[in-house]
Amino acid sequence: MGKTDIVLKNCLSDDERFADCYNAAAHGELMDASKLHVMDRVLDGTLSKNTDKGLQPEQEILAYSKMRDVIRGYGDDAKTICAITCIENQQDIYYGEVAQMMIYDACQYDQQMHDIRREHEKKQDLRGSGWLRGFGPDDRLLPVTTVCVYYGDEPWDAATQLHDIIDFSCFPEAKQEIWKGLVPNYHITVLDVKRMSDEEISGMHSDLRLLFGCLKYSKSKTGFRDFYEQNQKDFACVKNDLSVAMNVMLSMRVKKNIVNMEEEYADKKGVGEEDNVTTVNGEEVVNMCQALEEWLADERAEGRSEGRAEGIAEGRAEGRKEALEMQRNFLLELLRELGNISDSIHNRIMQECDMEQLFYWFKLASRADSLDMFEKGIDKETI
Repeated sequence: MGKTDIVLKNCLSDDERFADCYNAAAHGELMDASKLHVMDRVLDGTLSKNTDKGLQPEQEILAYSKMRDVIRGYGDDAKTICAITCIENQQDIYYGEVAQMMIYDACQYDQQMHDIRREHEKKQDLRGSGWLRGFGPDDRLLPVTTVCVYYGDEPWDAATQLHDIIDFSCFPEAKQEIWKGLVPNYHITVLDVKRMSDEEISGMHSDLRLLFGCLKYSKSKTGFRDFYEQNQKDFACVKNDLSVAMNVMLSMRVKKNIVNMEEEYADKKGVGEEDNVTTVNGEEVVNMCQALEEWLADERAEGRSEGRAEGIAEGRAEGRKEALEMQRNFLLELLRELGNISDSIHNRIMQECDMEQLFYWFKLASRADSLDMFEKGIDKETI
């Protein structure tokens, strides 16, 4: 797991930010942050293999272990969860993401099945086929939902439903829709951070809108400057974990104003403003304004440097173009003194882009007594 993925995962572990992501992905007020409850991120389970192949006892069991990025139970309290909600971060486009997400959610359902089975084993309250499988006619599973928070530069163009990556083309066209009806489709929800609208970002209730806005405008100096100035008051009081995410995800070179790791400030309670770290409502916050100003200045300087380099390269290219044109004209003027130049020779000279080759031809023309002599020697006098 990369550094950016870790810092974003830590940010989204805050319930207000988690709810903001879900509401933005659902395009509405779907989730109340006060009803989110921490759940175990680890998904461990076992599946039984077919036992008719002479396997040893330890080979009859298939074990798996998965870990969610962020997971929360949603309900009035931790004992009355009505849904399992998850967030998976993605920096790069993975074209098999829809199948990967389906596996994670399936494991989540499998874990629920195991938990229900354990409860029935304790109570000894099932009979018949329900007793054999540990799941009775009145048992129900909680819905599992996952939002993929994608923060890459390129627009998300991977499949968002399973059918889009399943090949149905081997079936006759008339039967393909029937097959599609037999194969369950699975959908994923992708929150494409850098393609969020201004209204979607401004509509977020948590400070996550500051990070998402910075990411959205990170490639636009004007847009970034406008967003920063509109939210300058909020940038002056940023929670520490969000400041770390800004530092890492924007690749800031200015670190002196940003607390990077928890251990660096754990023993600095009440530290002064000269370090840009202070305490608000018992929580340490960071003034990001100077860091963002310096980041903008660095980006502008880098842009100017790139612009100068491009200008020099363009100037060199333009100068070389002029030199080639001049050399060709000198050669043609010299050849015209010998007679009428054929179209083939004229075109060959005009298409030549090697200065040294043109110079050799110029020397050949200066020694030739006729155009015929030049044309016979032009193929021999090459570099």
